[in-house]
Amino acid sequence: MRLQVTTSWIDKDGARVVAPPQVQEKSTVELPADFEALEALLLGIEQIGPELMDARLDPVLLTACQPGSILIPGRRLWRSTKVTLGYQQADSISVLPNMKGIIARFDSVQNQLSVEEEHKLREHQGPRQIVRTIRVWTSQGSLTLPAPASIGIPDGTARDCSKKTSTAQAGS
Repeated sequence: MRLQVTTSWIDKDGARVVAPPQVQEKSTVELPADFEALEALLLGIEQIGPELMDARLDPVLLTACQPGSILIPGRRLWRSTKVTLGYQQADSISVLPNMKGIIARFDSVQNQLSVEEEHKLREHQGPRQIVRTIRVWTSQGSLTLPAPASIGIPDGTARDCSKKTSTAQAGS
């Protein structure tokens, strides 16, 4: 952006003194290629909410009772952000260096298996998994990821992740 500074004097009443204004040399100011900070001002919009970059989303596959991370690409996701996986809040949020996304980290993904889901999975042979919604909450609004996370439930995992279920202990 090129700037040209013009200065003049004003009198005690706030009127410009009749004298030729002084024009200072033109200056060039480098602006970043990302005009996100100027959007609200330039577009006359008071607040623009978070936005996902859907094309860059990868499937989210996590395992109950294990650490896990979710990469969420998007714009304006870093403002006072919280991320929830079902009813669990992420333990930490990191902003990507280009500010075009966040990483939500879970120290241990909770086993969110409901009693009803547990009964259904007992009858089901094969991989045990549930799906839970991922939501991003910011000071400028919230959004829900279009695809839920798949959480694998290892055999014998107790709901509180602190111990194995009695069925698994009996089989040991």
